[in-house]
Amino acid sequence: MNRIFNFKFIFLLLFIITLAFTVYSKLTSPQKFHGVPSGIDEKFDEKMLVINTCEGLNDLISKKFAQSNYDTAYTVEFIDEFLRNRFYHSYSELNFEDNWIANLCGRWIWSDFLYPVCPCDIIKYPIAACSQQGILFQQQLDLLKIPCSTIKFFPLSKKTSGHYAVSVYYNSSWHYYDSNQEPLIVDSSMPSINTIIDKKLYEKMYVKKSNIRFQEFFKNKSYERVNKQPFSKGKMYYFQIISDFLSDWAWLLFLSLYLFLFFKTRK
Repeated sequence: MNRIFNFKFIFLLLFIITLAFTVYSKLTSPQKFHGVPSGIDEKFDEKMLVINTCEGLNDLISKKFAQSNYDTAYTVEFIDEFLRNRFYHSYSELNFEDNWIANLCGRWIWSDFLYPVCPCDIIKYPIAACSQQGILFQQQLDLLKIPCSTIKFFPLSKKTSGHYAVSVYYNSSWHYYDSNQEPLIVDSSMPSINTIIDKKLYEKMYVKKSNIRFQEFFKNKSYERVNKQPFSKGKMYYFQIISDFLSDWAWLLFLSLYLFLFFKTRK
């Protein structure tokens, strides 16, 4: 009997705590966009922020695909250009009002919990890192049934980060895209990464102060192709999906458990 009483108390306490967090998250004002930080060396069009849902993005790309008479090359290049203009570079973070469980876990346990990997979360923000833009890119390619793979660049030292780009297959060959670092397009057909390395095109593509260091990835061939389509839905993806649901409904779960034990003891 004491054991049941203890569980009742725990579930009641958890109900109160999660309800408080959920209500507070809903009353929190969404973070507003205050403009692009000064001095960024990349494309960004604030008008593109009107596309901030998966439904809006899917509709835009599918319409462009149909309008181009289902021209794969044109549509892929459009997606690349859209992402270049829709985001500026940095990691977006899940807001408290969007997913308070992931937000708190990211601030108290491990910062990676903060960084959205679900496409419908990424598209909400004006900021996206290379992997986040790659996830959106590959999701659209998958919806259009266009084969793609990930180009995963490895860190060249302990003090530097790796990188994430996308390889797309059409017109009987692979084509390299990097919407995040926005290399100059020196070949309108967007060659494969092998061609970029063999012809040293990276010396003409990555020439801005903000991305010139990325030439080293190609010089050292420090990369691998990951053939998971549209992208790898790992543990973090499922954590964020589940925590997003629980951020809204954990209070109801604990209330139900408490009421179940409450009426069970009364009988």
